[in-house]
Amino acid sequence: MRQVPTYVLLAVMLVFLAVAGWQGQQLSGLREAEGLYRWMIAASNQVRLFGGLEHIMDELESGRPEPVDDAFFAEVAAASEERLPDNIPIEDEDQTDDGETYPALVRAVRQGGYEQELWRLASSPEFAPLRRDFNRYVNEGRLASIGEQFDLEEMYAQGTLVNLGNMFLGFRKMMANLIWLEVDRYWHEGQYHRMVPLMRTTVALDPTFVDAFILGAWHLAYNITAPMAPTPEALKEYSPRHDAWVGPREVFYYEAVEFLKDGIRKNPTDFRLYFDLGFAVYHQKLEDSENAVRYLREAIRYPHETWARRTYYRMLEENGQYEQALEGWMQYREEFPQNQVAPVFVERNRGLLYEHRAEEAYAEADEAEEEGRVEEAEELRDYGNEQYANARQVWQGMIAMSGGSHPFAETRLQRMDALELAEEGRYYEAVALLEYARWESSEFFEEASELIIEIKQEGGLPLTLSEIQFLERQREAEERRQMREEMEAQ
Repeated sequence: MRQVPTYVLLAVMLVFLAVAGWQGQQLSGLREAEGLYRWMIAASNQVRLFGGLEHIMDELESGRPEPVDDAFFAEVAAASEERLPDNIPIEDEDQTDDGETYPALVRAVRQGGYEQELWRLASSPEFAPLRRDFNRYVNEGRLASIGEQFDLEEMYAQGTLVNLGNMFLGFRKMMANLIWLEVDRYWHEGQYHRMVPLMRTTVALDPTFVDAFILGAWHLAYNITAPMAPTPEALKEYSPRHDAWVGPREVFYYEAVEFLKDGIRKNPTDFRLYFDLGFAVYHQKLEDSENAVRYLREAIRYPHETWARRTYYRMLEENGQYEQALEGWMQYREEFPQNQVAPVFVERNRGLLYEHRAEEAYAEADEAEEEGRVEEAEELRDYGNEQYANARQVWQGMIAMSGGSHPFAETRLQRMDALELAEEGRYYEAVALLEYARWESSEFFEEASELIIEIKQEGGLPLTLSEIQFLERQREAEERRQMREEMEAQ
């Protein structure tokens, strides 16, 4: 066999190394573009949802470099503005609370359908300097919006037994699962506070472990706080970290919020994280309907189970957004004609919308009458009466459809009757009717209780001790709100 000359072998090796190097560069470039592309999407969502990018740093993170998220995102958004299609519409959701319009990058991400344009942008030669800056900031730990940084010192300071060999030989996900077993063991042993550092370690090792974020937030908001009593308003202290007045129990609610937000930063397209943040924490624990609606609306933007939509429509109703809830339920009924819940909620929100319109008209009529616009006041009252009549018709129809008994519809009728009695000055009868009605439907209890207080105050009737305490809690909460506004003004 003829021997291949040495110089030929060397030439082949050089060609092979050159091709491998070229392929390595290509793969490296793809990874850089992929990293920037994913961050552009995740950061756009965070800007819209969280109001900014620079994640709140706790004491353990205080020694880290100053984050540059907001400044870098502004640079990327500015570079994207002239390169994205100029026909991206501006909708209501594309404006900030201050009335400013989000940049084209944020609008493109929210509205969807621009993924190819965003990828071409992230991988384009024009974005090469931004890709280099992105990787440098990630390596320096200066981009807080990509999630909490992996920190060995913090992990060992919390007492986590992780072998360095396991961590750096590609077994991080396996170790995350093993550590999560320890979390579960501490849960069953009732050692809740020992769970928290292990939960954080689990998601640091495996940022895609979505169930760990969800269950971890559940432990923080529910299990750890179960034996704790709610903190009286007078004993709450302002927390700059959470921008809220909190006590020992409420701190864990907001820690659950931050834990889920960190999950969203790392997994921005998983609807379950948005759902649990909106429903399980903001609605169930913090009683914040506005934020519940905000994050549930975000949840259904991504592939989701149908129950997420139903919950979103329920939260719209609870937040007083009856028209949007009605529109959602009507669309749901059309898509799922066999569903037996949708028709009920269509009628329910139609009735609530009629009530809302009537009471708005009555309030405007009172204002017009005080200002001497008598004719306008009469027209408004006529419109209010018409809307109330429509509402009565809806509630009566629901009772008839259910065979003569529908607690929710019945209590709505009793509420309307009570308001009419109060309008006639028959305060004792109005209160007695509401006292009866609030026990007929659990959904009506809180609303009826507050309405009883209003009617008693209007009619000069004595309040019970619990009603006096309720008003005192409201007064303390209002004082807290004013103090916060004063602090912000300073």
